[in-house]
Amino acid sequence: MINPPAGTTRHRVLFFGKDASRGGTMRILSYVLRFMDREKFEPAVVLHTGGVLLPEYRRCAPVHVFTEREGQSMLASFSAGKGFPKKFRRAVGRRIERREAGDGSKWLRGIFDEFRPDLIVHNYNTRIRAFDGVAGFRPSVQCLTLYELSLALFGEDESQRIVNRGGHFMVEGTNVRDFLHGCVGVPLADISICCMGIDRTIRDEQLALSDRVTRKDLGIGEHDLVIGSCATPNFIKGLDIWLRTAAILKERHPGLSLKFLWIGGTEARFQTLYARSCLALVKDLGLTDDVIFAGDQLVVYPYYDLCDIYTQPSRLDAFPHAILEAMSLGKPSVSFREGVAAEDYAEGAVAGVDGKRPIGLADAISPLLLDPDRRRELGEAGRKLVREHFAAEKTIRDYEQVLLGQLRHPGP
Repeated sequence: MINPPAGTTRHRVLFFGKDASRGGTMRILSYVLRFMDREKFEPAVVLHTGGVLLPEYRRCAPVHVFTEREGQSMLASFSAGKGFPKKFRRAVGRRIERREAGDGSKWLRGIFDEFRPDLIVHNYNTRIRAFDGVAGFRPSVQCLTLYELSLALFGEDESQRIVNRGGHFMVEGTNVRDFLHGCVGVPLADISICCMGIDRTIRDEQLALSDRVTRKDLGIGEHDLVIGSCATPNFIKGLDIWLRTAAILKERHPGLSLKFLWIGGTEARFQTLYARSCLALVKDLGLTDDVIFAGDQLVVYPYYDLCDIYTQPSRLDAFPHAILEAMSLGKPSVSFREGVAAEDYAEGAVAGVDGKRPIGLADAISPLLLDPDRRRELGEAGRKLVREHFAAEKTIRDYEQVLLGQLRHPGP
């Protein structure tokens, strides 16, 4: 185990992440790097791979990317080919994993020797072998966005690895806290709730773009009512539930012109078995002319702005930041009781839905379709909630207090 140095003028914090994608965990890290108090903290970042947010990270802190050390080996490139036998592909994969673990240990030793962190923060959940060498470092914070079925699917060994990795856990809402305490046995004293808020600068910059997307660009008519959602297309995010809800609403309100806008999902994500099944479901439900898949968008706020109602159909979600982004625009929001919708302080600002069934989601959306005044009231309540509770400048101070608390109690 690499031991942290004695106290320093500024606390050196080393953040670890899977990549620099626009996923919720890594988008939150971009806010942390932007707003962190440089008089108290000196941040640096270690990533396994890069991504679209990498330039933004590098504007704020030194960033080390494991896969930038050298190009992909010829063996790895060859094994990725379609004609390469699967059994050999698996064998090559295991060999690459073993080599990555060894190379990662040496590479990290150099970073630690140079940076000498006082604290590390794990911003990833599943195992990254190149980072195995830091699993025992203390003090450390594990940011956890998985719980219940999501974590259980990893199996006992992988779940235990996640639990052992962090000296302290930072979660975004009561759902994850209660699961960690009641089902995984983490003491409440080792869990902090801290949800990073919305960076209004990014929101306002995107909305001010002259070439922002318009309803016409997506084939949405002037009088269409748009029901939107934003997530990668996977089972946890509930795209299938959302599509079945769309079919119910279309049948229930034949006099309304409804459009359903799904924001998010790379081309590769739409090639998965689940996503391809959902695309077939669109045809089966007769929604071909009604559903719009906008794909993954770096400039996302203009797409939220096209929505009349925002929905969050996730089966499980620690604290979906997409709904906070939509609420910051005053969009009336409907969600299963996950994340923000499960919190007492959100009562009246989000239309919460019990259960995880399409009919329940449709029942909550229907009154909003028929009552523009109610849409406006719910939207304003959501905007107020985000403004008062989820400004990034405020929530980063709460985040920093969690980090400082671990530095005062470094543990073994």
